[in-house]
Amino acid sequence: MKNILIKTILMFIFAVTVLTLYSFRPENRHFINDYQYQLFKSWVERGNFRIEGKANITHNSIALVFQNRELEKETVVKFALDGGNIVHQSEVIELIDFKIDKSRLSYLPYIEQLLFRVNSNYDFFITDYITRLNIDLCLVNNCNADSVANYLINNHTDQRLTITSLNFEEEQDNKLSCQIVFNDHLTLQVLFNDTDNLDDLALSLRGQEFHSDNLRKISQTLPDVVYPAYTQNAYLYPIPQTFDDLLDTDIIPKHIDSIKMSNFFSNYKDYSWSREMLHNKIQDPKLFLQDQFPNHTIDYEKNNIELKTESFKNIFNGNLKLIYQKLRDGIVFNSCNQYHLEQNNNVTLTTGETVSFENLNSYEIDNVVPFMNQLVIMHRAIGTKLLNFLLIPADVPTTFVLRDPDRQVIYFDSYTDLLLMLSHYWQGHNIYFNIDNVKIINDYVEIEASLIANKNNQDNFDFAEIKFALNSHFRIDLAMIVVHTNVTSKLEEERVP
Repeated sequence: MKNILIKTILMFIFAVTVLTLYSFRPENRHFINDYQYQLFKSWVERGNFRIEGKANITHNSIALVFQNRELEKETVVKFALDGGNIVHQSEVIELIDFKIDKSRLSYLPYIEQLLFRVNSNYDFFITDYITRLNIDLCLVNNCNADSVANYLINNHTDQRLTITSLNFEEEQDNKLSCQIVFNDHLTLQVLFNDTDNLDDLALSLRGQEFHSDNLRKISQTLPDVVYPAYTQNAYLYPIPQTFDDLLDTDIIPKHIDSIKMSNFFSNYKDYSWSREMLHNKIQDPKLFLQDQFPNHTIDYEKNNIELKTESFKNIFNGNLKLIYQKLRDGIVFNSCNQYHLEQNNNVTLTTGETVSFENLNSYEIDNVVPFMNQLVIMHRAIGTKLLNFLLIPADVPTTFVLRDPDRQVIYFDSYTDLLLMLSHYWQGHNIYFNIDNVKIINDYVEIEASLIANKNNQDNFDFAEIKFALNSHFRIDLAMIVVHTNVTSKLEEERVP
């Protein structure tokens, strides 16, 4: 009962926080050109949409929730920004619904942009896009662009197309194919013909004008989008800068950990936090890991990598075990997912430590254990660039309690954002992370963990207590982390049996 009450209180606080976020209603003046605005109007008209809820605004994008006026089904749209103008639009695909290899995630934004155009009212929005990006679309054996685009638009006027299945496959000649199954069982093959230059082609697409004759026709028939009266001002600005934008300026000290953690979070929480795409920037994975983990010994066996370091106080483990793949477009690191189930429901993870699951049944263990290796390795990569490869998307309500030494409570709508902030602050630290307890509370799984961030084997360190509540699908539903800064060894010995 106590656990349910805590969840209810946290959700209420989270809801109140969301209501205070920026509001945004796209208007003609916000788009880089009339083409993008007409595309937006066409999409809204076909979906019979209204805006529902908050706008999530960052330095380079705006996310809005749209709801069908009749069916009340929600769709999240991401507007990409360049210089404060909307340069392209995409329907956000929920990764949780599909199993997509991490090496293919970089292609997902192109599928999301295509989906937005497929759900417009005019086929030339589709053909413009695939022509510019050198993409082929095929329905069964029909790969004629005009024919396929016409079919997608005109044979589904009574419904929006949503994706129910998504599968990437390598084709001959280094081409990449994505097979999409829509809600009406229609199967569309998307063939990327020029993956090496895809990013450059996409940049050339931004802000381009096409088919001026078509635009003139539809601009006369499509009404402007009218929004109901709203009590708050709906401005595009101010858009927060990214934290990385400040690293080359004098706005912040060069050594981040010279700032008190409480000041760091107070000053920079509202900046945009995002992972860095590194897969095509690393030439030598060994040199990369040696640079990121100078206090670890590193052993290589084919594509398996083991990083070892001395435990902290003989209690906390900082070892990692990885696998890496060399792909055509770069290098990818993943956690190893091997584990061994021992007697009494004890599980030995790939890094060697044992976690007790004694009060979980076999079904719960089968669903929770595969996630443990990911959770452990992700946290031990905090403070390094390896974290960019291992982050698990966790857009869940997160309570951050900081004792520095005064108590401060900060609410995040994404555990991922909190990890990225901590990773910036703890650069150059050794990170140790343990799973302390996995148990059932009121029929739900809870995970308790602890973390140490120590720099240069100093006597003082930061200590974190972490709790995750999982939902009925065994996914993180709520997160809470309490960080004590500048903990002494004596205090830590008192806290940890």
